[in-house]
Amino acid sequence: MNLIIIEINDFELTVHDHKSSEQYNAYAFIEKDSVTFGDRALSNIKLSPDDFYSHYWQRLGYEEINSKNDNIKHYADLAYKQLIDITAKYPNDIKVIFITPAYYKEQQLALLLGLAESCNLNTLALINQDIINIENVAFLGKYRVAHMGLHHCNLANIAIKEDIKLNQNEIFNELGLLELVSYISNWCNQSFIKHSRFDAFHSADTEQALFDQVYKMLFQIINTGVLTDNDISLNEKSISVKKVDLQDKIACFFRALFEINDKNSLLHLTPALYNLISNTHFKDQCERITKPTFVDFIQNRLPFIEQQKGICLLDTLPILKQYQNNELKSNNAATHIVFSHYCVAFKDKPIYLNDCVDIKFSHPFSTQQTPESYAALISDGKKINLTLLKTCDVSVNGECIKHNTTLNSADSISNQKDQDFKLITVIEEF
Repeated sequence: MNLIIIEINDFELTVHDHKSSEQYNAYAFIEKDSVTFGDRALSNIKLSPDDFYSHYWQRLGYEEINSKNDNIKHYADLAYKQLIDITAKYPNDIKVIFITPAYYKEQQLALLLGLAESCNLNTLALINQDIINIENVAFLGKYRVAHMGLHHCNLANIAIKEDIKLNQNEIFNELGLLELVSYISNWCNQSFIKHSRFDAFHSADTEQALFDQVYKMLFQIINTGVLTDNDISLNEKSISVKKVDLQDKIACFFRALFEINDKNSLLHLTPALYNLISNTHFKDQCERITKPTFVDFIQNRLPFIEQQKGICLLDTLPILKQYQNNELKSNNAATHIVFSHYCVAFKDKPIYLNDCVDIKFSHPFSTQQTPESYAALISDGKKINLTLLKTCDVSVNGECIKHNTTLNSADSISNQKDQDFKLITVIEEF
C-alpha cells in the first residue's frame, strides 16, 4: 500500500504504514544551528525553558517565537521541520491521510496542507481523530470521547447511527500531560521542603531531575495502568510518593473533566488517559476504548475517501461493522460466569477468581476473598467491573491487561494457567 497515515495531536505524532507504526514526541529544543525533537528535547525543558517548545502542533500557525535559530521564526517552521524529518524515509509524492485534532480551525487545516505539499506529500484527506477512536464500541448511540494532549484534554460528542459523526467538541486547557507533570512536581517539591528542608527548584539542574523522575513515574502509569509507591531522590535526599496520595492528586488534577459530565453517562477515554483515571475514584464514571488498527480502518474506507471531491475535512464516516441497537444494551449485561462445568450467577456480591492448583480440590470461584484470589468481578446491573488484586497474567478476549477493566456479556477471561472463563447472559432460568 503506497500510503501513510499521520496521526496528529500535541501529545505525539504517529506515522502508520503497512509495516509498522512509529511515534514521535512533539517536543522541540532550538539551538543556533540545529533543532532537536523528542525526548532529547524534553531533557532541556527546565534547563533551558526559553529554547524549549511543545505547543507548535496544538497552536499550528504563524505565531512568532523568539528563536536564536534564523530558520525558525514561527510555530509553523517547527511543524514543517518535524514533518519533513519523520517522512524523509518515504518516497516523494507518497499518498498521505492526516488524522487531525477536532479543534483545528480552517486556517490550521489549510496550513497543514501547505506544509504537506512542501514536504512532497500527496494529501488524500483530513479525518477527525475522534470518529476513528470510537469505532470499536459495540452499540449505536451517543458517546462522549476524551483524550489527553500535552497541554489540554479534548472532549468530543460522537453519534453512531447511520454513520459515525462528530457533533460537538470542547477543549479543557491546562489539563495536558506536561501540566500534570508540573503539578505533581510542585507537590513533590513541597514534600522535599517540608521533610528535608530542600527546595528542588533552587537550581535548573535539580528542577530538571525532579521533572524527569515524575515524568517517568507518570508514563509508567500511562503505559501499564499500574500505580505503585515510588521513591524520588535528589542530591542524596529522598521522599516517598505513596500510591494513595498520588491517586488523590491525579483525581484533583482531572476533576474539571468530570464535574460537567452526567454521572449516569460514561466518559469514553483513550488508553493513555484511562490508565491514569482508572486508579482514581472517577474510575466508575469512565470506560476504556480501544483504538482500531488505523491502516485497516483507512484501507476499508479508501473507496469512500477517494470519491470525495477535493481535499476536505471528514467529520463523518460510513459504518462498516454491525453495531447492536442501543435499546438492547441493558439486556446485554452479563448475569453469569462459566468455567468448565461450573456456572455462578452475579447477585450483587463480588465474585472472586482464585488461582487453583488443582480444581478437583479447590474452587475457581468464591464469594469471599481468599489468599488465592487474583481478581474480583463486581456487577452493577449494567456491566461487570474486573479489578486485579495481584500482579499476574490475566487476559480479556486474548489481550493481556495490567489494569482494571469493564466487561460485557460474551467476554472471555484467561489466566496464567490457561484457565478460561466466559461471561454469559441468562434471560430466563428454568
